[in-house]
Amino acid sequence: MTGIVLALTVLLTHFYFPFQSRPAAAKKEEENLLFHASFDRNLVADQAAGDENPLGYQNLKIVREGKRNSAVYLDSGSLLTYDAPGNLYAERGTIGFWWNLDEPMGNTPFSIVQVSYAGQSNWDFSFAELRWTGNDLRLSFRDRDAVTHEIISDTWDELDGIHLYIDGREAGRRSGELHLAANLDQVGIHTSQVTPLQTRGTERKVLIDELRFYNVALTQTAVQDLTQLGGGRAGGAPSTAATNPDLWNAHWKARFGWREPNTIPKINSPAWIRKVSILEGKDLRKFSIKASDGKRESCWPSTEPGYWEEGKALDLTVENEPFNYALVQGSLRGQVFQFRDSQKTLLLDRSNPLEEATYFQLPTLVTAPHLRVERQEGVLSELSLFSIRPLPPHPTEQNKTAVAPAGPGFPPTDKLSYRLLPSSEAMNLEGVSRGQISSLYNLSPKLSGRFLPADRETWVGVPEEIYKPSEKTSKSAERLQYSHIVLPPFLSNTGVDAIKLKLNPEGKKYSEQAIVHVSARDPVDLLRDLIDLNLRLPADAPAEILLDVRDLVVPAGAPLWLVLASDQKDFGLRYLNGAEVEVWMTGTGWPERAERARKEYFSDRLRWIRDSFQRLSHSRPWLSGDVSKVRRQFKLVDELYRLIEDVLRVDPKEPTATAYLGWIKPNESPPDFKQPEPSAPDIPRWAFQQEVLVKQFQEVVDWWIKNRQIETGEMGGGLRGDAGLISNWPGVALMEGPSDRLHDSLQTLLETCYRRGLLTHGLNTQPGDALQAYEEGINTVPTALLLDYGNPLLIERLMETARQYERLTGINPAGHRHFRSYVFSATDLAAEGRYAQEDVYSQLLWHPGLYLSWYNGNSQMIRWLSEYADALLAHWQNDRYPSLARGIRFESDEVISKGLPNPEVINLLWGVYRLTGNDKYLWLTDKLLKGGNVAQAEMINGRWLEFVDPEPYRSPILDEVRKRNIWDHNLHSDEAGLLARQYDYELTGDKKQVEDYQAALIKHMSQNMLLYTSAEQSAGSIWIPQRATQRDRLGGVAHYRNCIYPGHAISWDGTNGNVAALVAKATPSALKIIVFNTAKTLRDVSLRVWELENGIYEVVEGTDVNGDDQIDVVTTSRNLPLKRHAAIPLALRPRRTTIIDIKQLRKGTPLWDLPDLAIGSEDLQYDAALDKGKIIIHNIGGKKSPPFTLVVENENRNVLFKKELGGLEAPTDLKPKTLTVELSGLRAHGARSLIFKLDPVHKVEEITDENNQLRKNL
Repeated sequence: MTGIVLALTVLLTHFYFPFQSRPAAAKKEEENLLFHASFDRNLVADQAAGDENPLGYQNLKIVREGKRNSAVYLDSGSLLTYDAPGNLYAERGTIGFWWNLDEPMGNTPFSIVQVSYAGQSNWDFSFAELRWTGNDLRLSFRDRDAVTHEIISDTWDELDGIHLYIDGREAGRRSGELHLAANLDQVGIHTSQVTPLQTRGTERKVLIDELRFYNVALTQTAVQDLTQLGGGRAGGAPSTAATNPDLWNAHWKARFGWREPNTIPKINSPAWIRKVSILEGKDLRKFSIKASDGKRESCWPSTEPGYWEEGKALDLTVENEPFNYALVQGSLRGQVFQFRDSQKTLLLDRSNPLEEATYFQLPTLVTAPHLRVERQEGVLSELSLFSIRPLPPHPTEQNKTAVAPAGPGFPPTDKLSYRLLPSSEAMNLEGVSRGQISSLYNLSPKLSGRFLPADRETWVGVPEEIYKPSEKTSKSAERLQYSHIVLPPFLSNTGVDAIKLKLNPEGKKYSEQAIVHVSARDPVDLLRDLIDLNLRLPADAPAEILLDVRDLVVPAGAPLWLVLASDQKDFGLRYLNGAEVEVWMTGTGWPERAERARKEYFSDRLRWIRDSFQRLSHSRPWLSGDVSKVRRQFKLVDELYRLIEDVLRVDPKEPTATAYLGWIKPNESPPDFKQPEPSAPDIPRWAFQQEVLVKQFQEVVDWWIKNRQIETGEMGGGLRGDAGLISNWPGVALMEGPSDRLHDSLQTLLETCYRRGLLTHGLNTQPGDALQAYEEGINTVPTALLLDYGNPLLIERLMETARQYERLTGINPAGHRHFRSYVFSATDLAAEGRYAQEDVYSQLLWHPGLYLSWYNGNSQMIRWLSEYADALLAHWQNDRYPSLARGIRFESDEVISKGLPNPEVINLLWGVYRLTGNDKYLWLTDKLLKGGNVAQAEMINGRWLEFVDPEPYRSPILDEVRKRNIWDHNLHSDEAGLLARQYDYELTGDKKQVEDYQAALIKHMSQNMLLYTSAEQSAGSIWIPQRATQRDRLGGVAHYRNCIYPGHAISWDGTNGNVAALVAKATPSALKIIVFNTAKTLRDVSLRVWELENGIYEVVEGTDVNGDDQIDVVTTSRNLPLKRHAAIPLALRPRRTTIIDIKQLRKGTPLWDLPDLAIGSEDLQYDAALDKGKIIIHNIGGKKSPPFTLVVENENRNVLFKKELGGLEAPTDLKPKTLTVELSGLRAHGARSLIFKLDPVHKVEEITDENNQLRKNL
């Protein structure tokens, strides 16, 4: 193996990688070959049993340097995927290709080939992956129980094992039986991520040629033939199914869980089988139906991002119907409990499962509205509950309810009857469409895409009046196999209650019972089973079975498809030939039954939509562009659209489905909406609207805290996703404040990021790219500072990250400061090859440094920021706008990608301008505005119009309003029109613009509140569109995700939802605010200032009588010392417009030239029992502090301790500066509480004195 690894590390020539499965009988090469792409002309496959066109492709081209003729060149960040159905099968096959990497393998892992599951959304859960680990090649497969089978350099096969060949030589193997049968999605070449909802390329450059997929495992001789540019002559390995039928039979039985036949339900004909639905599942506090969604590939616990402690217990809400059988599928070891009257009792024990599928027959019928699955290990693929009972032949009207409270009508008022014939014979009947039957009513591509040729035996339902018994003598199958029943489609949308089967209709007697696996596929979502179970059929009588599926409305033109498998090789001949099938339809003459069916149908579909949307919302593929292209490329995306369209097919105005469609399809209208009106004529429309919006924003925040946040602060989206969600909190809190609940919510999550080890030394513990590193918690520390201003722990955490900048960045030979790599951790940095560059997200890492500089003006930090901004400007001034440098290699200074800057870059330049006052950092803003990219300039958090001459930009800003429609598309993903109108107001003072965008935003929030809350989309995908509202109410954007410099001028405390505000002016020396109190009583509130320089200010308050935004009657005038975060108490008159005018009278000492003594709750350690402890005091300011006093008082303000302390140095070197004071005997004075005060008489001027006091209850 060492020789192979060494060879690969200097790989500059073509190598061949066939990874394959065996078994299959040897066939002709052209019959075994399913897919072949030579790349001689284009990306379209020369031969394909499935789709010949690539699903995903970008940043690649056809070049001449192929092993045979041309090849495809995958550049950095490129993508190439092909559809798997029909082109590749999970059970067996071979993949081969020629591969030429452009540089040594290196130490950084990357993927070479990935094959994804059709029903699995997690990018860490591939069916198969060949990857370079940084040390060696590994090929891994996941079987049906989510167990990873992996060896160094290997291949795959269900019965024989896994093999890997390099240059025709076997490089590794893992022998043994595997269970791989599954629905496959797509095959990705050099992709870092392949799922049915998202794909992503790698940064490695590579040549690929002669890509081939086979439906057999080629022999080593055939593999060697491929390396000589042959077609795999010598064929596949001998079929294990043929050479060892006993092994195949055992494998087949294990696939379906038949090794313990006595546990399988034995039916007494006629039998009624109803699936009792699981209506909802919750893992901790998150919606989860992965274990009850009818999909084999999905499972619980999910490996998608979630709570840290997910996967221990799953709480299920069950339909209020009795059941007497339970089916548990998967490798789960655990128990299922039922809850009744708050009592928990054991229902099922699966501590030591012997089968993949375990049946439990309950002693009596059980009705259990609440179940809990408690897991020790393994995964739960599906938990199904069934009521299996004799079918009453003719129940009377009186006992219908008693016999089948949720079942179909007895007898059905409408039904269709069919007899089964092999599809090849059904085509010869008179009165049928040969073309439709030949195509299995357009079902053939789906069937052949999943099932190998030997598993495609198909039986078609034909009307009884044209049925003719088969005259041919059918041969028994050579091996155990699948059988398919396909029933003709309806001509119109039709409600279906149940499907009744009468197998072995003549009642022939056989020597043993047949075991059969039956699954009925959903006609809209063919990867989902409506019902799926094993049965033991009677050996001496017809098997009459009523499958009482969940009620559904079958679309016109959609056939019904049942998949069966048995332990009898001649099952089709014995049981299906001439079998009778009835489709029971929802009768029009039974209105109550029809309404119940409708509710049941909608309940299922909307639950599946919610689940699908939750999965997809993380990647938000509907934002990727052309919907038809996205639906073709990603099967789970197409599934969501089909489910929504299916509901709207039945009810075009169904509000929930309409809301989902309006979210994912920009041109679709969301649910109906009526604009709210002010409650009284004396309330201005703008003020009323703002009040509504703030409450809507709070409703979103409150929902997530109340319904999803747990004690650790987690929201269930993974800590990275949760950090993204709570980045919405500061803006909402500062608009209304103070909010201990929002502060505690954010702070608790931040502490969990540290406690769980996501952060080490201020940076991500595990290696990741720049965006991943940023989202590990780095992004949360600065935002927490906005709600806990002056907290020394937060400032020192910012310093901890800042100390990493010298390692992460450097001055390159061109004299530019750039990031050395975009893949790194707290201890490692990938500085090799293509990783030695910065990418489009690298600038996010400056977020902590910007906030630290904003707080105390650290000169070292400002120098690094300025050097970095200067490097960007140096590149841009040589670029042709708007194609500006974005990705830059460190050593060579080569620009590898260009485009318009992201919001973090725009705010970085704005932040450096505000920190330095140097106009050169406004270059980008000027270019954006003059270049027609006003929407990008409007992403700046601050009130930049106050710092420039606005006249040159007036026309483009006002034109932007006309360009941006805000009424017929999703404002969640596009706030440009809202911001354009807000900027119009900042220029003109026209409140009509504010009223226009606020009305549109109210409409959006009202229509989409479900999507922001109980739809439970991925936590990290919640972006509350609050920037325009922050600008008008706070005078700038305090924080919005990826906008990394604070821009708000004010914030509010204690408004109680009754105060609206428009900031008309905000500069470092002046403020003007228009305020309206919507309450009927006087309102005492606090206004905090955030942008004013330290100094003495005149604060004038007065009433605007005539609506011209000027003071007509002065009510109060004061001179106050003000600085950042200072609070001004206000008494707002009811139902009046108050103008607050603040002007600087005298400048004070700049904040950065002040110390900042601070103590936090983490700094006190006091043992009440021993009556001693210590307190740590910090200086987090910009200058050394003079001597100061520490005083400790009791709850009655009696001084218990007083000490004069020397000065504390400032942390100019980015290292904490603290001193520790020992304490004792404080409790001896009888104190119940201790109050610690620094500089209680305010001798020392500081950045803030709000961090100078701490209370401790003993």
